[in-house]
Order: sequence, then structure tokens, then C-alpha cells
Amino acid sequence: MSTPSKSDSVSGMSATNLRRVGVLVVHGVGEQTRFEHLEEIALNLAKAANAVSVDMKYGSQNERHAEQLSWHEWPAIVRWNGENQEVEAHFREIFWADFGMGVTRNDWWRMLKWIVSMPGARVFSAGDGRGQESADLAPYELQAPAKPTRKARFVARMYLGVVCSIATPLVLFAKPIEILLERLISWKVPLPRVLMHTLGNVMLYQDATVFTDRLESFNEKRRTGIRRRMVQGLLAMATDVEQGKLDAFYVIGHSLGTVIAFNALMECPAALPNFLSKAEWENLPARLKTSTPPTPLDLIPPRPPWLKPGDAINRQALLAKCGGFLTAGCPLDKFASLWPAIVPISTQQLNPVIRWVNVADGLDIVANQLHYFPTAPMDAGGLKLENHGWGGAFWPVNAHTSYWVEKPGKSGLINWIVRWLENENCAGPDLPPPRPRHKLDLLLWLIPLGLVVFVVTGAALTFLGIWITLGIHWHDRQLWLRAFWLTTVCLVAASVIAVFVSSLIRRISERHRWGPQR
Repeated sequence: MSTPSKSDSVSGMSATNLRRVGVLVVHGVGEQTRFEHLEEIALNLAKAANAVSVDMKYGSQNERHAEQLSWHEWPAIVRWNGENQEVEAHFREIFWADFGMGVTRNDWWRMLKWIVSMPGARVFSAGDGRGQESADLAPYELQAPAKPTRKARFVARMYLGVVCSIATPLVLFAKPIEILLERLISWKVPLPRVLMHTLGNVMLYQDATVFTDRLESFNEKRRTGIRRRMVQGLLAMATDVEQGKLDAFYVIGHSLGTVIAFNALMECPAALPNFLSKAEWENLPARLKTSTPPTPLDLIPPRPPWLKPGDAINRQALLAKCGGFLTAGCPLDKFASLWPAIVPISTQQLNPVIRWVNVADGLDIVANQLHYFPTAPMDAGGLKLENHGWGGAFWPVNAHTSYWVEKPGKSGLINWIVRWLENENCAGPDLPPPRPRHKLDLLLWLIPLGLVVFVVTGAALTFLGIWITLGIHWHDRQLWLRAFWLTTVCLVAASVIAVFVSSLIRRISERHRWGPQR
């Protein structure tokens, strides 16, 4: 289906009453399939907006005997009648889940070592890397986020210690747990794969390893390959605005996708062309290109040979029609605490400024209100930050994944997004606030959830022992109950000790390797 022209209107309104916006969605961690996150947001938005029509755009080719049709890279257009005008939302997704780690023995071992020692990790600060992660950020027109206090970092490490102590037995004994759940309650959960696509993806984005196992990010860190897709998506949006296909575009990120989107929005102009192919650079509208003084030699990614020394992207033109940036379930504050070099802030100003709305559920284990990023646009690369708390979830299990659910009475985030797409200057989201002591509530929830993990893991190991010994000496119920509780108690103690010792060893070894903390 072709992209409709601006004169095509569902309700017969004139072209001046039609607002056409692009919506660039960036998914977070977890096992994702192509367009899964896009469809969740677009479907709930269509419900909340009482859409008058939804157009689907399909791909030109399908596999033989395929069960479903392929989708175009701009697969959905949702139309509805706003308060003052008709709105068309054109959806596009930045898909990066295929960069995730495979469920192999080596990757599993890497992830286990990372989790068990994470509380002792050395802070990856500016100067510990090269290029945009080096100590001198001025040539790249970047600055570091605010530095947390010692107390804040200590609290962050203690919080990580609790989470890692819970996650360690889950990762180490994922297969026995999977077998137990399938045998006892017929619940087949591919737990190893789920863990690799959640915890493993976080590890992958902050990992300093340079990979050579795929062409798309050959001889690069994984996060560089992921950022390439995000930059290409931003430029595709800006190009459509330049060509008159859109009036504005919005960026919506969730979970780790908020960090990916933030990196692209803050990238220095000299590095932006390095993410493109030669054909993509040549096809860019002239207004999006600019010339800068000779660029540093150690840019990330490296400079391709077909670019001239001063070639750059005009960041002002790129983001001139960006109507806003929404982050939900955003871990940027955690990155600022542990890996600040990965999330630098642009020193360039934008006119007009971009409204940045951050929404964090009070029981979301991943998200925070953003304290280490300035709210003034002049200090935040042209983004004006608004923090909004939300008390939408009952417990932490679904707090991170329930941001897009349509709520009755227009009280949900998705209901506000409808108004936001109609008018970027609308009032902020009117969300039920979190409880005053939501951080204490989260800690109190983590204790029983951790106990559940330890009990299930202990039961899985006991069940595995019965299965291996073919039930010998296990006819006595009291015997296996005692074994189960003893296994569970030892598991708790062993997990806490393992995390503490591993974190201490990592702290000492990284200090010896990299020197004192910056």
C-alpha cells in the first residue's frame, strides 16, 4: 500500500487540518520478534484514540509456505480524529534483538561471571575508552552526566548486590528449573533463552569486547552496531520530514531502548555520518549535511574512506521537527552511576528544544527518576527533561512491561501519548502517583520474590537429585523435605557469599588493571 498523500483525509477534512507524524519506537530487553513492540504500542494507541482506520503496509516478498505475510519497514498507519484536527501516526521500529547473545556454553559462562561480580564492577568513566568515551570530550561536543555521590554509588552497588544474589541461582540452574516447571505444572518456559535475551542484552550493550562474528558490526562493540540502526532510523524520519511526507516525528523508547535512543539523539555531528553506508549518505537531503573542522581520528565508529574530512550531519536540522522524546522504564540513571562514559550528553543547543518526558513506575526494578541528567535544555543537548512518577503496577513482576496498556478513564500513559501526538505542547501525563515510600515497597517486594526464586531453585535441585538417583532412599517424605529445605538455605548462603567474593575479586583485579577509579 502506498503512503497516502497529505490531501487524502479519512473524514474529508482539508489538508491544513491533517497532522502527519512519524513514531519511531525502540524496544527494550527481552525476547523480541520483529514488529512485536511496534504492534503492542500501535494497537493500544488505536484503542485509546478510538481510531477511525488502520492501514497496514506489507512487504513485497514472502517465504514459500510462510505462515504470515511480511511487513513493510513502515508497517502501520493509525488515523484518528483529534480535538482540533485529524492525525495520522506512521509507525517505524528500531529492531535490535537479533544482536543478542546466543544460548551457547561460552556466552552462558560470560553472563554468569558478569552477574555474580557486577556489584564490584569498576565504573566505566570518561577516559576509560577512546573516541566519544575518552577523557577529553570537548572535541566531540559532548559532556559527561552529573557524577553521583559516594553514598549514591554505594546504595546502587548494594541494590545490585541484592538483585544479583537473586539472579545468580536463576542463571546457574536455569535448566533444572525449566525441567521442574514443565514436569510439575506443564509450564514450558524456555528460561535459558529468556535470561540470555534480558540480562544478556544488558551485558552486551555495556561490554567492551570487540566482535568479529557478524558483518553488520564487524570489528566493533555490539552497542556500536545497535546504535547504527538507531541513527539510520532517525535520519529516515528526518528525511521524510524534509520531503514533506511528515509534519513531525516522535521517539518512544522502552527499557534499554531508551539508552539506545538517547545515544543517537546525543551523538556528535562528526560521528553521525560514520554510521551510514555510502548510498545512504549520498541520498541524504542537502539540508541534513554540514561541514565541520577536521574530525578526530578515533571516532566511534571509525571514519569510512569515502567521507571527506569535514563531512558531518547537521544535528539542528536532523532534530528540528522532533516533537518529543518519551522514555519509559528507563535505566539511564543506572548507566550514569556505573557506565557514565556510555551515556554522554551533547553540548550543542537546539532550537526549538525537544521535550523529553521520562516515566518511571515506582515498582519498576529497572527504571528511575533521572537525577544525573540536567533538566535545563542548555545543559542537556537541547532536551528539556520532565520526570513523571507512576503508581500503575501492583507488584514488580509486571511493572516494567505494563507502560503501554490502555487504562479506562484516560488515566494511562498510552492515553496521554494520543494527546501528545496531537500537540507536543500538551500538559504532562496525569498519572496516578507512586506511593510515598515506593522504594521501601520495592525492597519489601524483592524479599519475597527472591525467596520464591530460591525455593523454586531448591525444589528443582532436589527434584534433580531424586531423578538422578532413581528415587533410591527417597521414599521417606521427611527425608526429601529436609533435603529440600537444607538445599534452599545453602543456596541462599552460597549465592550471597559468591556475589560478595566475586565482586571483591573483580574490584581488586580491575583496579590493578585500570588503575584507581576516575
